[in-house]
Amino acid sequence: MKKFYYIIFTTLLLVTLLLSASSWFYAEQILNQLLRPEIEKTATQWLQAQVQINQLTWSDGELKVLGVNIKSPQQLIITIPEVMIKVTLRNLWSHQLDVLHLKRPRIEILQPPHEEEAVSIGLKIPDHLPFTISEVILSDGLLLFNHADQKWQLRKLNFSGALQPNSRFTLSSFWGADDSAPLDIAGKIEISPQQILTLNKLTWQQQQLLTTPMQIAFSGADMNLDRTHLQLEQFDQSKLQELLNAFGQPLQLPEALTFSLRDADLVFSLHDQAITFELQIATGQLGWDQKEGSLTEFNISGQLTPKNNQWVAATTVTIDEVGLPDLTIRKLLATAKLNFRPDQLHLDNTEVKFNLASDHGLSGQVNMRGSGEFSSQQGSLELQQLSLSHCDYMSTDGMAGVGEAGIKLQGRLHGLWSEGSTNLDLHGTVTAHEALLGELYANLSPYRGEFSFTGEINPQLKTVTATAVTINIPQVGQLTARGRLHRQQFSVQGDMQMADLHRSYGEHLGPVLAEILPTLADLKLEGAISLDYKLDWNPADWQTHGALQFRDVNVDWGEQKLQIESANGSIPFVIHSGTNPSAPPIEATGRMVFSTISNGLTTLKQKSLDLLATDNRLTFLSPLQLQLAGGQVTVDDLKLQWAKGEPQGSALINIDNVNLETLTKELNLPIMQGQLSANLGTLHYADQNLMTTGLARIQVFDGLLQLRNMKYSAPFSRYPSFETDIDFYGLNLLQATKVFDFGEMNGVIDGHIHGLKLFGTTPAAFEATVTTRDTGKRNISVKALNNLSVISQGGMTAALSRGIYRFIDFYRFQKIGFKCALDNDNFTLLGTALSGSNKYLVYGGFLPPKIDITTTTPTISFKEMMNRLSRIDRTGN
Repeated sequence: MKKFYYIIFTTLLLVTLLLSASSWFYAEQILNQLLRPEIEKTATQWLQAQVQINQLTWSDGELKVLGVNIKSPQQLIITIPEVMIKVTLRNLWSHQLDVLHLKRPRIEILQPPHEEEAVSIGLKIPDHLPFTISEVILSDGLLLFNHADQKWQLRKLNFSGALQPNSRFTLSSFWGADDSAPLDIAGKIEISPQQILTLNKLTWQQQQLLTTPMQIAFSGADMNLDRTHLQLEQFDQSKLQELLNAFGQPLQLPEALTFSLRDADLVFSLHDQAITFELQIATGQLGWDQKEGSLTEFNISGQLTPKNNQWVAATTVTIDEVGLPDLTIRKLLATAKLNFRPDQLHLDNTEVKFNLASDHGLSGQVNMRGSGEFSSQQGSLELQQLSLSHCDYMSTDGMAGVGEAGIKLQGRLHGLWSEGSTNLDLHGTVTAHEALLGELYANLSPYRGEFSFTGEINPQLKTVTATAVTINIPQVGQLTARGRLHRQQFSVQGDMQMADLHRSYGEHLGPVLAEILPTLADLKLEGAISLDYKLDWNPADWQTHGALQFRDVNVDWGEQKLQIESANGSIPFVIHSGTNPSAPPIEATGRMVFSTISNGLTTLKQKSLDLLATDNRLTFLSPLQLQLAGGQVTVDDLKLQWAKGEPQGSALINIDNVNLETLTKELNLPIMQGQLSANLGTLHYADQNLMTTGLARIQVFDGLLQLRNMKYSAPFSRYPSFETDIDFYGLNLLQATKVFDFGEMNGVIDGHIHGLKLFGTTPAAFEATVTTRDTGKRNISVKALNNLSVISQGGMTAALSRGIYRFIDFYRFQKIGFKCALDNDNFTLLGTALSGSNKYLVYGGFLPPKIDITTTTPTISFKEMMNRLSRIDRTGN
């Protein structure tokens, strides 16, 4: 290099002397035939590049070098149309040039043929200048950088300075293909005794970035950068897009993305090739698709070090608060060690922690720890732990919540970018201390749920394929699944198992369910059950089919008097919802085998049942024969259905020779004698209504009761209702009054109760008539007369306690007759015992003492009638 400087200086000196002493006639030959080839040769050797000069000219103390072309095999191309060197003999003798002016230079840096090669021109700045330049000017220059997909340029590049041991300079340019990003730099250069570049001014788009001078010290091929402070008052997505465009990046930011950062401070330094940095952002606004968030006190710091053709980094990120729609993240701390190069990124010892809180009552702590490796072809993540701990939730109405819940997740994620899918192999646990759902409270601290997932996620196809999913609660049971999920459809199949019902239901599920349904408190289960299922869904319809399996199941439900012993087998099901039936149609058969099924008085005679499941229907293939109070109930053609989103069913029911005495004893009812038989025809259940057009016949009190048009509505609700029409013939009053302890009466009655409607056990409407026959023995006891008087308010009670009446126990009557009706709480009672009158409930005989019972107020409220009934005398047997 010293030789090069010597040749340049000598050449300039000779040119000045020769051209001053010689005539202008020989100037062209001296410059271009003698000196130009020597300068090209020497510059080529020094720069290790091909150097060509088109022409040298001299005029008025100015040397012009025209058409300079420098092409380096190390991917550097320089073209300078004109270089002007202004010099005087006096200054040249003192090793000084007056002016060096580079006009319209074009410098292009190309991509190296190999990624690991760095661009270099082999230029070494000397420790001591062999000569100085009073003024160095570069005007209207162009600097191009082409590297892979990064293409950027500095246009209209202008430089003004000097080549002195210590000199100041200014530089201005436009970064990018247009004039939207002006860049201005001012500073000074120190070459001796140490090479130092100091920038005092650095403006980008007319905004000063430096708050302190930037000082770069050169030592051979190395350089060090003292602590430098850059500041941006405001930075948003538009400025980022301009920056990307200026750097030649083809990336276009999504239109849905918006952000604005304020008061951003960047502090960085470079020593021994290690970059230390810290970025602080006071506040920021983030947005995506019209959903906005915010952040405060963002800080990222770390160190970057080149090592073995890659960068090694250790970074720390802290954020005081991130506000998202309905969610707030606080006290975020993230640490990571990174190794990266252009085609690969490796994360090691990465950890993220933060607290979260939702506007809907959710709070907790998130902790993630893991490592990963990402390249242009694939990516993988080893998740050592992803946990949500100290999670609390309470609904806004205070009726649902969970306390001290936690989720822990571990596993591996791996994907090939070309295939667009990610493989997952994850497992974890779920715990909770307590849970609240309506009136149900559960202590969940003894339980720990375990789960695993193996499968694939494809965001491009918007699919999730699960090859194995397991959810296990050791004290309760296990659920497995596999299938494929898509936004428009999914198909899942698997099974659910409860291997020990005595433990899982009796010790764990039963006590919880009993708080919701107290009738389940004394339900005892033993044995094992499992559920095999397949579920297919799309927006138009869905279908599931499978079977509920039983193994040595025993059921003892004391309050409901239900007992099942040694049940084995399966109950199939095929449930479908939608406009299109399953294609092809699905049929599944099942069989249940057991030693006993009984419900109080009823015992199933068979020891097995054959079942057939089709679309939304379960059919019992053989009749059910039930023993009931010495008789038999036959249920034939029993079908259970699911239609229009509600349960339905039908069956043919026959009841033969049921003994009323046995039945009423077992049911703790007043004991009656007689028989119950019924041909109910086809019993239908639909729209929460149980209906039959059949007829029930009850032989009781030496007479007959017939029930028709029976309808039972909302049987599973808190307010069921029952409707029927009742006709009765030839009922023996003596037997009936003894059974109900009303007071003895002799006679035979006929009548009906039509339009009877009961809400629960309370009548809501009916129309009834009762009339005694004109034949046979007819008398009435004092007790019965008193009770009838209480009901009718006819005033007979006081008369029966005076005079001769108090010595008589029974009175004859000619007729008992009345009709009554209930409608909208209006109860009407009219006597029909005496023709032509509506007052007589009981019409006495012709011979004294004559006893009549009349009604004084034909219409009263039903509440008042119920009060009267509560006052009647039922003492006795």
